[in-house]
Amino acid sequence: MSVRCCFATVLEDAAALAGVVVLARALAGGSDMPPLVVLCRERSLAEADAAVLEREPNVRLRLGVEPPALARLWALEDVADLVLFLAPSVLVTSKEACASLFLTRAPEAGEDAVAAAPELHAPDAFSPAVSLLRPSRAVEERVTRAAEAAGARLGDGTSEADFQVLNACFPRWFESPHRLPVAYNAADVIMTLEPVYSRELNAVCVRWAGPWRPWNVPALIGHENAAELEMKRLETSFGPNRIAFVRRWRELFAGPGN
Repeated sequence: MSVRCCFATVLEDAAALAGVVVLARALAGGSDMPPLVVLCRERSLAEADAAVLEREPNVRLRLGVEPPALARLWALEDVADLVLFLAPSVLVTSKEACASLFLTRAPEAGEDAVAAAPELHAPDAFSPAVSLLRPSRAVEERVTRAAEAAGARLGDGTSEADFQVLNACFPRWFESPHRLPVAYNAADVIMTLEPVYSRELNAVCVRWAGPWRPWNVPALIGHENAAELEMKRLETSFGPNRIAFVRRWRELFAGPGN
């Protein structure tokens, strides 16, 4: 029996819609690439917003997901045997390298584990923003109970609550032979702070760390000329390595369909 695989993300609200669209386009690749399942807390998106996602052929939209939506990743047994979660704030630079994880880094069947990469500022813990997992109702219930016990509102894989709750649920994650290299969860700020490290890293997944998101900058989701001027302005503080990823994000956003 073949192993069913899918990518997945969580859309907390319409503000991150552009991030999900870019993620879908970065992962698109015909019938040989897994679909992207989008878990949406809202029972209904604005008609125009839903239409934007439905134009992406690899998107499978699920509306009205019960909170905490992040825990519902482990409920995708009807869709996949393996799920690679990617937060909307993750820029994928190689869809092939992401897809290869299903073959090379997947937790064993029945293994209560998550394959993830270390957090830059807390290397003993993992960043949930890119996580490879096996759906399991038992784990779904455990994550849900942990969030309730902590009084935490889980988000899209990038909040402090997400970090705390999931690390508490998987305290021995680093012992797994399936943990991911840091190239699969590289914080964008490292591209500015350590240019040499950035060049040698060959990042596969770049995560917009902190509050900055390209879709929160009106010029970057606006007209081409305005976007180009904004990127030239940002380059002064971002540096050439980090701005290269901003340019790639903009290229994907401005692709067919926008």
